[in-house]
Amino acid sequence: GRETDLEEKFNEIGKQLEHLLEGLGQERLARELLDERKAKEVEVMGKQVELDLSQFKKAREQADKSLEQRIAQLSEEIAAERYLRIQSEEKFGVKLGDQVALLVEQVKTERNRNDKLCESISSLEKGLEHMKDIVEQEKKSKQDLEVHVVQMMEDLCSRLQHELLNEKKDREAMEETLLKLIEETCSRVVSNLS
Repeated sequence: GRETDLEEKFNEIGKQLEHLLEGLGQERLARELLDERKAKEVEVMGKQVELDLSQFKKAREQADKSLEQRIAQLSEEIAAERYLRIQSEEKFGVKLGDQVALLVEQVKTERNRNDKLCESISSLEKGLEHMKDIVEQEKKSKQDLEVHVVQMMEDLCSRLQHELLNEKKDREAMEETLLKLIEETCSRVVSNLS
């Protein structure tokens, strides 16, 4: 009678509760697996960021060294040009001051471009450092890490490639102009000496 009905209701409620607890356990297990996978992805991405930053710094050091060597070479060329000018003016009274001044101005321009490139590289380094901070924050929250980091890496790499390409073009154009000026000046000196 009534006790049987109550017992059936309790049994039904017990089954429903058991089913809910089972579902909750599965949900918790799925969340733990997801969190573990995200944590591994964050760790891999963090290591990739550190590797990219290290490679970027090496590339910058090589670029700086190459640019310093070029500036040193230009300085030597200017010194040689100044010596030729003095010798020529003493013997023939030839005025090469304008050409030398132009070469000096070209070197100043080259240095200014180097400063701008260093500023751009510094800005990109700050961007990478900022991105590393964001990676650490995302590592704690485990939400939307992959899309955000990949997009930032693509943007930064694109900016770096663009900056380096423009600098390479400008430097090649500058070197060509300086070489032409030096050749013209040397030709004039040779003509005056002969």
